[in-house]
Amino acid sequence: MAAGCGNSDNQSIFDTKGPVASTELYTTMITLWVSVGIFVVVGSALVFALVRFRAPADLGPETPLPSQSHGNAALEAVLTLVSICLLVIIAWPTIPAIFKLDAMPTAEEKPVIIEAKGWQWWWEFTYLNTKKKVYVGNEMHIPVGRKILLRLESSDVIHSFWVPKLGGKTDVIPNQHNQMWLLADQKGVYYGQCAEYCGTSHANMRFKVVAGDADDFEKWIMHQDSAAVDPPAGSLAARGKEIFIKGPKEGQACSSCHMIKGTPAAGIVGPNLTHVGSRLNLASGILDNNDHDLKMWLHDPGAVKPGNHMATMAMPPLHLSDDEVNALAAYLEMLK
Repeated sequence: MAAGCGNSDNQSIFDTKGPVASTELYTTMITLWVSVGIFVVVGSALVFALVRFRAPADLGPETPLPSQSHGNAALEAVLTLVSICLLVIIAWPTIPAIFKLDAMPTAEEKPVIIEAKGWQWWWEFTYLNTKKKVYVGNEMHIPVGRKILLRLESSDVIHSFWVPKLGGKTDVIPNQHNQMWLLADQKGVYYGQCAEYCGTSHANMRFKVVAGDADDFEKWIMHQDSAAVDPPAGSLAARGKEIFIKGPKEGQACSSCHMIKGTPAAGIVGPNLTHVGSRLNLASGILDNNDHDLKMWLHDPGAVKPGNHMATMAMPPLHLSDDEVNALAAYLEMLK
């Protein structure tokens, strides 16, 4: 319980990095301390009553009852006024916070508009009002000091979008359009998580928010819109591209689910892999983006992330040889 109150964790609500999270933390702490005060007063009165009015050891049928008293208008009035004051103390910051966080950014504020779509079990981010309309999986880049308007969608079941250091949770519900806004005060990498149980790999449905300078953000957008590099003819990576496009066996083409811009791969039910080699993580934030983890993922995605569609939807089941894994890894690693 004490560890949960620390602020050194990657998903700590006590180490805020934006105005949304800071506002929510401020109202939370006021409510917490008022509640602690109530607990201390009521708990102390209860302990006093248990000790002061405990039954005597020689309690029997003939033992007279202690003096009984009922009703004290002055005391009741004081308790009622105290309760009202405590509610006012809680409401004073809470009501303005509700209106502040519920007011979405206006066009004059020039927010970055991003559609965040939850899938089982990964996140897709589509940039709707940037110079280029791009979409990426599990890694959301934003500029520091600029409001981000998030339009939350679900492709399957109920999810919940949560980046603890930047803002609170908002449900992502099928056939319902929810929205929220965030703003990062400083550069950094912030950890996100689905916060609503959504199936077997719910705990593995993670993502990263990368906050950087405005210039870096614009360069990132332009790069994400560019086509993937083509591997040298005859290379191991070229063999990997062939496996990706056509599959090691019929019905196992990676391109049926994933997109790589500039190639025939145009799948839309899995993450866009055009520049996957430049991302921080693999498999929705579970693995580091390195050669060892990539090959482990390709060998047995079901063991790394139980229930994921890469392991359950391939027909026939996907069983890549070491040579095929090496070739695919060589191709994906060069997609930077």
